[in-house]
Amino acid sequence: MKSWGEILLAGLLFAQGVQAQGYVEAVNVRMIHGGPVYSQGIVGFMNDATVGWTFSPSENVLVSSLGWLGGTNSTSGVMLGLWAGDGTLLRSATIDNDGQMINGSAYEAINPIILPANEVFVVAASRPGQILNFIGFPNSPTTNSINYINAAFSSVGSGFTFPTTTSNDQGFLPATTFLFQAVPEPGELVLGALGMVLLGLRHLKNEILRRQNLL
Repeated sequence: MKSWGEILLAGLLFAQGVQAQGYVEAVNVRMIHGGPVYSQGIVGFMNDATVGWTFSPSENVLVSSLGWLGGTNSTSGVMLGLWAGDGTLLRSATIDNDGQMINGSAYEAINPIILPANEVFVVAASRPGQILNFIGFPNSPTTNSINYINAAFSSVGSGFTFPTTTSNDQGFLPATTFLFQAVPEPGELVLGALGMVLLGLRHLKNEILRRQNLL
């Protein structure tokens, strides 16, 4: 029979595993006939610049991958970046032929990072020295707890850099994306861990009583 400590550890690992399995795409777009065809998409391009969008999560989220929507020029070589609102580069990745494809979007895994609720962040893409074709939308197709703020881009010829210019003139979202999952508040984690400890202590008590009865 397993000890109470083994059961407690298994429970904690199970809880972590359940959370790690789920993910949500930040940009939710329609797929038609299984291909990267988007409802009311807007095709644009910029030469040697970085194009993306600003957002604010309404709850703490864990970002695990950065992505680039299909239906544009070759995804290979597209550089992706996640910045804090002050321009600090938090994570970056480059799409290659080994990228994970989900619903027509190519994703590259990053070192997971927690983005606190109600803070401003920027996600954007670039093909340094080349023309970057992108798909935008008349309205924001962001999903769940990701609140779109505005489009963001850098100047032509600036390459892969923090996009400092923001605009909503055309109301579209240059379609970079990412995978994320909600993160429980610290209080919820403490309560969950306390619950597991209490269950373990109850099992320990029952095990002690059982062994005393056998003596």
